[in-house]
Amino acid sequence: MASRILLAGWKGQQFFEFHKTPASEKIALAAYHLDGGVHLWYQNLKKTRVWMTWEEFKQAVNDRYGPTLPEDFYGELTKLTQTGSVKDYQLQFNRLLARAGNLTEQQQISCFVSGLKEAIRADVRATNPQSLPHAASLARLFETKHQAPRRINTSDDPEGPTYQNLPSDSPIPMTTTPTNNPPIKRLTPAEIHERRSKNLCFNCDETYKLGHSSSSSLVSFTRLPEFRDEVKAELRLEELRYITKSVHEFKQEA
Repeated sequence: MASRILLAGWKGQQFFEFHKTPASEKIALAAYHLDGGVHLWYQNLKKTRVWMTWEEFKQAVNDRYGPTLPEDFYGELTKLTQTGSVKDYQLQFNRLLARAGNLTEQQQISCFVSGLKEAIRADVRATNPQSLPHAASLARLFETKHQAPRRINTSDDPEGPTYQNLPSDSPIPMTTTPTNNPPIKRLTPAEIHERRSKNLCFNCDETYKLGHSSSSSLVSFTRLPEFRDEVKAELRLEELRYITKSVHEFKQEA
C-alpha cells in the first residue's frame, strides 16, 4: 500500500508539472483522490496543520506511508543486474531510475550497461552508445544475436551451413589415420629413353643388372596414358635384351 501511495504522489507531481498547477491548488487536488484510511489520515492532519506547503504535504505523506528506513534507490540502481531478459531488466532499471535522483545521461548509460549479462555488456560497450534508449536498443539486438543457434563455418560446402546443435547421443565421428604411402616416381618418355641409354634402373639411380631389386618409389606412367602401353613394352624388351647380352657374355667367357 505504501509503495502505491508514493507512486500516486509521483504521478501527481508529473500531472502538476504538465498542467502548470499553482502551488496553492496542489494539496486540494491531491486530497480529492485520497480514499479509505488515507483520506481519514488527511482529515486528521488538517486539524493539526491548517496551513501547509506542497513540499510539507509530500514530506508528511512520506513520513506516514514511506519506508521505515531511508531507501537508497541510487545504490540499488548500481547493484541491479540482469537475470532474465533485457526487457525485464529494463523495466526494473527504469523503476529505480525514476527515484534515484538526478543522474547525467552518461551515468544512466554506465549503470544500465554495467548490469547487463557479460556477453551482451561487452558488445554494447564496444558500440559506445550515446544515450540510454540507444543502449537499451543495442542490448535487445545483441540478446537476439546470442540467442540464435551458432553455425559452423562451411564456406567450402556447396550444400550450405549446418548447425552445431547436435543431440547428446550422436555417435562420435571416426577419424582415419592417413597411411604413409611412398611417393611415386613419374617418368616421361624422354627420361625413360635417357635411363635406358645409360643402363640405369627405372626406379632408382643404380645400374640395372639381372636380379636387381630397387627399394625406391615405384615408377608411374599414369600422367601420360598415351605412352603407357609403349613404355611397358619397352621395359619388357629392355629386360630381354639384358638377359640375352648376359648369356652371350657368359658363353664367351666359358
